[in-house]
Amino acid sequence: MLKLFQKTIFLIILVLLFPKLSYASTLYMDPATASYGPGDVFLVDLKINTEKNCINTIETGLNFPKDYLQVLEFISGDSLINIWLKNPSKDDIIKANKEGVLKFSGGIPGGYCGRIPGDPGDSNIIGRVAFSIPGMIVGDKKEDNLSINILKSSKVLLNDGLGTEDKLDLKDLKIEFLSKKTGEGKDWNKNIVNDDILPEPFVVELYSNKEMYQGGYYIIFSTTDKQSGIDHYEVLELREGDKIGEKPKINLKDKLFGIGRPIPQWKKADIPYLLLDQELQSIIKVKAIDRNGNERIVEFIPPKNIREKVQENIKSNLIKNSLIIFIIVLLFLSFIILSIIYFKRKKNNILNNKEGD
Repeated sequence: MLKLFQKTIFLIILVLLFPKLSYASTLYMDPATASYGPGDVFLVDLKINTEKNCINTIETGLNFPKDYLQVLEFISGDSLINIWLKNPSKDDIIKANKEGVLKFSGGIPGGYCGRIPGDPGDSNIIGRVAFSIPGMIVGDKKEDNLSINILKSSKVLLNDGLGTEDKLDLKDLKIEFLSKKTGEGKDWNKNIVNDDILPEPFVVELYSNKEMYQGGYYIIFSTTDKQSGIDHYEVLELREGDKIGEKPKINLKDKLFGIGRPIPQWKKADIPYLLLDQELQSIIKVKAIDRNGNERIVEFIPPKNIREKVQENIKSNLIKNSLIIFIIVLLFLSFIILSIIYFKRKKNNILNNKEGD
């Protein structure tokens, strides 16, 4: 009985004094090791093993030797990320090749809790990167071994409603640098060039709050493309009667207050996107373009009640501004009139004094 009591006390002490087991997620690359030579093209998958954790946000990237490796493409078609905060575009890839750093990030609404047991697919892919090795390496020194490293600044947030940062274990890719081309990666872009499917349907949502854009109206949108991945988004704001690429007509109110409107045209957009037409009088079109140029366009018209509210605010501000302008003009005219009266009286006094002399 005494031994049983002692065991019970010992277990209680273990539970109270020792911290709860915490499982760290692992960011790793597939393959983990490889051998390539000048002229080769190869694909690298960045994956995650969440152990027993559920996550909802990933911020990561790769560091690579820019003199030996160049990024050809970032492919997000098979990614577990649904909403991208940073999905590298062609411009981002050009910048990455100059700096040797490629960054990407996004979120998973509802969370991701790891691969389902028995799932034969690669459901834990964050992103796929196509690298090339130049046929001619500039410089005297030749390396026998290269590495592609996951950024140490990488972050993964738990899906706990608190934004808790998960512990991370990083596993890099080691490459044996050969003197000859292996012939790998001939069909690396097969999924891209064969992609003739539009990006998935999506919705556009309108928001406004004091903490962003000084209370200005902005839109949020996002979609996926499971073949080649989304390349970028474009936004067009078009009022009734306006034409794309032509200078818009300016109404009397805008002329009086010197308000101009830009020429309507498709504009490359980040998420969130601050609207140019803060009066919400435009039809908003959002275009999602995948890596092979397939486009899906979604049209959005701001809700009538919000548009009416904006117009009421504009009218109220117009009245206030008009009143202020009227008061300023009235004060200016009063100043002119009083000045004229003052100088006229002064002149008369001078003349009267001369006549008196």
